Amino acid sequence: MIEQLDLSNALTMVVTGVPHFPSYQQMDEVWKKLWNQHSARYYTGQDPALTYTEYAGLYAEFSKAMSVGFGSFEKWGKNFQLKVKIFSGADEERIIKDSVLYIEKHIRFKEQVLVSHGGRENDFPFISRRIISHRVALPNCLVVGNKAPWELNLLDTQEIWKFSAPVYRVSIEALAMTMGITIPHFDRTETDIRSSYHENPDSPVIKEFTANKVICLSRILVRFKDEGQLPDNLITVL
Repeated sequence: MIEQLDLSNALTMVVTGVPHFPSYQQMDEVWKKLWNQHSARYYTGQDPALTYTEYAGLYAEFSKAMSVGFGSFEKWGKNFQLKVKIFSGADEERIIKDSVLYIEKHIRFKEQVLVSHGGRENDFPFISRRIISHRVALPNCLVVGNKAPWELNLLDTQEIWKFSAPVYRVSIEALAMTMGITIPHFDRTETDIRSSYHENPDSPVIKEFTANKVICLSRILVRFKDEGQLPDNLITVL
């Protein structure tokens, strides 16, 4: 798919989840019991309070989307212009509905593709589950049942980098550095951002963090295609 992809038909996406509760201690008893069972199964022998802080944001059942970021491309001479759009805040239902509309606006035809890093295991199923939890219809590109692989409008940069290895994971930042791509400077981790959310869901650092991830992913996609550069002066955060 990557060989035939026109970048003007690509929409990059980054989804960041945050646990429903600020901490394990603040969970109600029902959710705490469910997390204890989950943690015992997948993180055997580890303290469920610690695993909640570290991993709950990865699971759509125990977390919600605190931000969803997108990057769309437009040809600009020999390079591409990138427009970055971020949906974030306390109202996850609004984030989800706005994201669905944005995806549907950009992914309408078979040649248009939604792109994520680790999307096959993480972003694509995560946002789909959160969409369903709000009783919102999935955009067509996320309806994957009964579709052959070549019929999917989804692209995972981690899958490209695996080169058929059965199990291989690399962070988006490590991949960017390996490919000689400039990483937007940001001195906060994803755990820091989740903590910021519970203090202030509208904190500007959440949007900045997500925008940097989108820019990094978009530069990786341009590099895979070997189609010019994506300089800072051609990037607009809407």
